Amino acid sequence: MDRRGAPENFQGKFSTVEKCALLSAIASYSDKCEDRVVISEVNWPLSGTGIWSPVNSTYLVPGREESELNVAEDAYGHFMLRYYMLSLCSGFVDQVFWWRLVSHGFGLVDERAEGGWRERSGYGMLAYFLQTLDQATFVEKLETEEGVFALRFERENDEVIVAWANGASAQVPDLLKESAQTVCDVFGQSSEGSLLTDSPQYFFA
Repeated sequence: MDRRGAPENFQGKFSTVEKCALLSAIASYSDKCEDRVVISEVNWPLSGTGIWSPVNSTYLVPGREESELNVAEDAYGHFMLRYYMLSLCSGFVDQVFWWRLVSHGFGLVDERAEGGWRERSGYGMLAYFLQTLDQATFVEKLETEEGVFALRFERENDEVIVAWANGASAQVPDLLKESAQTVCDVFGQSSEGSLLTDSPQYFFA
């Protein structure tokens, strides 16, 4: 489970990557399990979902403020993509499972939406992420200023750099400006790519 805002945020000395390293060290040291790490359940609780949010109780006192741990739907999708990349590209984790596809409080699909089931924005973000990077190979994390992340992937005929800034906006590094022929947002729509934000962008070279 992840309950501290952005996946780059620290709990004590541990952000997502440090937690993955710790899990890997435990698996390597222990004789009670295989030498591999599977993250079987990760998500963020969604705002506006009342008692169905996993961080709320089964009864909410009238007028009570919503938990600060809940996040908006777009942020939920952004955090999901970033968590996948940080954990899987760390080299410490073998598999990550998003929990889950359908749930009013924390799913990619809202089964309680008016008019029937509704795909949340994170559903489209994950679809494009898998379409773009499913067969890609992670190569390196580029050197960037603090709070900015840029991960380079190679595909069969080209390469993709996925970049974002945690909790702020930042200028796109010169390397990306010079090499990118096409820039797309989290849904695969054409983007100017002038600023990095919480929302990952795909730079195709």
